[in-house]
Parts: sequence; structure tokens; C-alpha cells
Amino acid sequence: MAKSTPLKLTCNKVRTLTCPAGERSISYTDIMGNLIIVISPRSKIWRYRFRFNGGNPETITLGKWPNMSYEEARAKVVEFERARSEGRHPRSILARPRRATTVADVLQHHLLTLKPDNRKGVTNLYREILKDHGATAVTDFTRYVAKRWIEDNYEHRKGAARSLIRNLTAAFNRAIDSISGLAVPPGYENPTSKISKHISWLVEHKPGSLAVAWEDREWEQVMAAIQHGYADPDTHVTGPMCLELLLHTGARPSEIQSLRWDEIEDFHTEGKNFRIAVKDRHKTWAKTDRPRQIFFSEEAMAVLDKAAAYRNQTGYNGPYVFPSRRSQKNQKVGYVSRLTALAHRLGKAVGFDFKPYNFRSAYINHAVQTLGYGKLSVISENVGHTEVATTLKYYHRQRVSDRAEAAEAVGRAFKKLSTATTVSGLYSAPFTGASSQNPAFAPDLQS
Repeated sequence: MAKSTPLKLTCNKVRTLTCPAGERSISYTDIMGNLIIVISPRSKIWRYRFRFNGGNPETITLGKWPNMSYEEARAKVVEFERARSEGRHPRSILARPRRATTVADVLQHHLLTLKPDNRKGVTNLYREILKDHGATAVTDFTRYVAKRWIEDNYEHRKGAARSLIRNLTAAFNRAIDSISGLAVPPGYENPTSKISKHISWLVEHKPGSLAVAWEDREWEQVMAAIQHGYADPDTHVTGPMCLELLLHTGARPSEIQSLRWDEIEDFHTEGKNFRIAVKDRHKTWAKTDRPRQIFFSEEAMAVLDKAAAYRNQTGYNGPYVFPSRRSQKNQKVGYVSRLTALAHRLGKAVGFDFKPYNFRSAYINHAVQTLGYGKLSVISENVGHTEVATTLKYYHRQRVSDRAEAAEAVGRAFKKLSTATTVSGLYSAPFTGASSQNPAFAPDLQS
């Protein structure tokens, strides 16, 4: 084979490579070794070059780009190199792909096909399932087993659950299609394909499904959970701060998580001083065509003061009120995240499970009970709803005593009506417990 030029190959790099005018072909060798791309005016072909037991150089054609990506070609080279290190000729695995006997075989093989930037994240994503099911036989890892495991371990990490299912589906599809020399038993069905539709808490919830009607005891547990978060050395203090501010504002979790200091303004009205947050881009900005204003009470402003003290103490100079614990260059967001998982962990410590979005319903409950239905439109605007009907979906009367009192009131009204109403000709004597055979029980309707 003609001598090739060493080059750091990637899919993007291969896309830009062309054959020089007047040349039949040109080849480049990946700097990681043994993988070659041969480029002609009409095609780009992947090849694997090797020596077996000190013999003459040999090549194996792997496939064409872009039908075969760089990651897939590199995965095949890794498979061939493994066979060569075990004393087997690489061609010996072409006719018979290596069988995946365990879940770990499938997932580890999938990791080899990923780009280095993605591999680290997916490796972390696979850590839990490899611990519990890495040694499980592929044939025993059925849809039922996969569904039960995800339900038991990811209910409070919905985003991670979707990401895990997406990657597991890709991994098993790759094995089922016998890509890169790995194959599962014939007839094996992907255990995670479309499994999201069968996990109830991953299905899109109906409006109002997060509505709550907490009693005093439950409220005490919620507040105790937040205080536990402040005291727990393993919990970053900005998480409990964020949850506490959600309680006092009724805002959407994303609105408070991403809150920036430059969005907070002083507001003066009728001799009173407030602080408000002005969000230029928000969930309903397309409908309202105006900024979203979040008003802070004195209790809410006290939380902001805690955040300001944390900022001064740590020397944080970023834009967010509730920054994340770590600040990395490749971090997608710099503010606190995974509030649902945090709420679950804190709730577990005090024996009461709750979600951050429950706080919106709790805020609406208290606001309606305190201000009455006459202020419903104001409450709706405060929480960022464009329609009052949406706000009502999250409203539940809080106290059992209120419901009991309503039932008693209706009962007294019917009793009053029953006493006042006299129907001429009907027997109106009070019921004394007479049986149906007793003539006194049946009214005389003949008159």
C-alpha cells in the first residue's frame, strides 16, 4: 500500500478531506494508529492495516464514509486489535461477530463507538446500571426487568432517565444490527425501545397533576426538609435557598434557578419598597408580549439577602443568584440544577416526599385562601399564568376542617329546607324507625 500521511481524524475532518486534482487516491492514517482513510475522487473508504505475528502488512476494508462514521470505524479497529492481542487473526472475527453475553458487553462496546467528549458523560450514566445489571445475561435483561429497574432508580431524575433510555436503546440497536463485530442472540428484541411510553411518570403529566393540599403537619415537614438542607454539609447551600425562594414566590422552578442579579430591581409603590425580578424571556412571553415580573415579599427578600451574603463570603462574581457548586468551562449552565433530586433527598430525610413544582400549587392555595376568589386574576398574574382557569387547576382547599365545615353547612341548609317545606297531602310525621309493614311508614296519598 502507498505510504499515507498521519493525521488526527474525526468525522468533521474526514468531511473536509478531498483527493488532489490529478491523483487517483490519497490516504491518511489516524494518529491513534491502524486506521486509514483512502480518499479518491468518488469515495472515501475506511481500512484497517496491521501485521499478524510479525508477518507482512495486511489490510481489511471496513466500509465507506459516511455510511460508516469515524467512531464506528475506530470501534472496529479496537475489536480487531483485541483479537490480535489474544493471538487470533483479525480476519477470524469477520465471519462470526463476537457474541454479547452480558449487558456489560453491550454497553462497553457502545462506549467505544462514542466521541471522547461524549464518552465520559455516558460512562457516568451507565455506572449504576452496570453495577446492578452488568453481569446480567442479555437474554435475562428483558423489557420488564429494564422497566422495573428504571422505575425503582430514576423516578426523581426524569431527565437522566430519558438520557439513559436513549443511550441504552442506541447500544442495544447497535448490537442487534451486528455493527462493529458484536451481536446479540438471534431474535433478541431491544428491551428499552419506546419504553418511555410505558413508565407512568415519564408520560407527559396533565395540568394540575402537581397540585397539593398540604396540612400543617405536612408543611412542618417541608420546612424541616429545607432547614435540614442548610445544615447538611453534603448539600450545597444554594439548593435549599432556591427551594425556599420558590415557596415565597410561586414562580416556576426554572425562573428561580436561572435568576440573575441584573434581573432584580427595586420597586416603589404607595410608600412601600419592594424588589421584583424582571424576566425578559419566559415561558409565556410569546403570548403576553411583555416581561414577566416576580414580586418578592419580605421573607423572599430575606432569602435574597442570604444569597448576597453567600456571594460575598465565597467571592463568587458570576451572574446567578444561586450558582452551582462547581464552575467548569464546559458546564452548560452555571446555576443550581437537579432541584427535583435535591427535594427528594431532603424529603426522604424528614419522611415527606415533595417536588419543587408543588410549591406553585401551595402558593396558589395560600393566596386564594388569604385574598379570596376576588383576587384570582391578580394571583394568576403573580404566578405567570395567562389564564385564570390554569390557576384554578392548581388550587385545592388546604384544610380538611374547611371541607368538613362546608359539608356541615350544606347539611344545615338542607335540614332547614326540609323543616320549612310542607307538601299538602303528604304524611309529615317524623320517622320513628317503624318497619315497612307499619302503616305509619307509608303516607296516605289518596286524599
